[in-house]
Amino acid sequence: MGAGNDYGGRCRNANTDDHAEAEGEMKHEVWHGCYDQGWGDLIVPEAFSHPAKFARGLIYRIVRTGVERGWFMPGETLLLDPFAGVALGGLAAAAHGLAWVGVELEPRFVALGQQNIDLHRADYEHMGLPVPQLIQGDSRRLAEILAGVGIGGGITSPPYVSGGHHDGVFNTWGGEHSR
Repeated sequence: MGAGNDYGGRCRNANTDDHAEAEGEMKHEVWHGCYDQGWGDLIVPEAFSHPAKFARGLIYRIVRTGVERGWFMPGETLLLDPFAGVALGGLAAAAHGLAWVGVELEPRFVALGQQNIDLHRADYEHMGLPVPQLIQGDSRRLAEILAGVGIGGGITSPPYVSGGHHDGVFNTWGGEHSR
């Protein structure tokens, strides 16, 4: 499979409210089928251990919709995922020609995310697609980590507080971090 294929593009609309969009309001849509597909061999087997993976169909649908509506521009937009996990948002972004940078706190998930990116690196490079960039770091320090980087959009799945893999991080938020 080439990296340019839309591996998860089987989400479909059930309802749309075209009138609302014409008036500049948020368009209401119901998407079905976004959770019907797994990642299969598109990611390394160990990456399935991450407790909060994007649903494949959902993240591809979000990215594709952003491109179709002109929110994200292939070859121009840099997407940010401050809770990057195992870089699944990066796979979806690259498949749509979008640059992506992810920041992940846990070193083991950074390693797995890098392995996921490396599975597709040759395809990305052969097809002229951007290779996702994954950084190990604490997203509470995004301004410092990404100083001078122009972000065009953000897509994330925030970490689960009770999931255990970020225990101890959230209880430090207080004072200046709680505003």
